[in-house]
Amino acid sequence: TGSQGITTDGLASDDLCNLTVNKSAGTATLNTNVWVSGNATTTAGTLDISTRTFQVDTKLTVEGGALSAGSGVLDANGDVLISGGTLTAPGAGAFTIGGSYNNSGGTFTANSGTVTFDSASTGKTLAGTMIGTSAFYTLIFNGSGGGWTFSNNASTTNNFVYTLGTVTAPTLLSVAGSWT
Repeated sequence: TGSQGITTDGLASDDLCNLTVNKSAGTATLNTNVWVSGNATTTAGTLDISTRTFQVDTKLTVEGGALSAGSGVLDANGDVLISGGTLTAPGAGAFTIGGSYNNSGGTFTANSGTVTFDSASTGKTLAGTMIGTSAFYTLIFNGSGGGWTFSNNASTTNNFVYTLGTVTAPTLLSVAGSWT
């Protein structure tokens, strides 16, 4: 319980193999940039990225509790799964996803931020709840050779930008801003 800080040497290959935040109460806040070479999971409590960079190479999972990116950088090189709890995207920083995205039971809060899918391989999916309070703000697809398929309806409350790769849209894709 209570608040703790997470300090590493900052985005070096020896930072953390895996990270699980399972706090009965309180917040774990990044005091430095953190690189997780494996999986990162929140099950209870809050992980606050603040103004730091949080890079996860395999899978980022929010099962419960909250992951708050503040104005930091969230770099998920693999899949992102929200099965419970809340993932709040960075407002001023970047949120990149190199794998698939599935919001199967939690809440995604866009926070006026940009989510960029940047995979260079095909077969990536966007699934689960991506409308209403879990809509994206600005959504960008920018991966040379990347391929994404929506399996559920989706919406943005701002812009949809397609730069590189192949995107298969869902039956309903609502874009409140511009489509480029």
